[in-house]
Amino acid sequence: MDEDEKYTPKLNPARCRRCGICFGACPERIISFPSYSIDMIASMIKSVPIPDEFEESPRILVLACENDAYPALELAGFHHQNYSAYVRAIPVRCLGAVNIVWIADAVSRGYDGCTAPRM
Repeated sequence: MDEDEKYTPKLNPARCRRCGICFGACPERIISFPSYSIDMIASMIKSVPIPDEFEESPRILVLACENDAYPALELAGFHHQNYSAYVRAIPVRCLGAVNIVWIADAVSRGYDGCTAPRM
């Protein structure tokens, strides 16, 4: 990602690896790809049903890297390993792609916590 004279991010296709790390660093929230955008993840966060606070607690949202953390969660399920039923997971392109706005959205919707695990 490059910047103009006002330090506004601008896309440089020659340097882009499509990892999404620029999402987490972009203060303007203007970077997106046709198949992946800040608004797409924000919509996923808003669409996940949140249980009543008296049904499940603590309610945790995991923003999991689609290349390692999310497959690890799927593999745990495949091998019938248990993890907390209070956890909801959403895949993101890369851990560096996590934007603070997503965490704020999750907490404002009623999640008790939000994490982005490193594997």
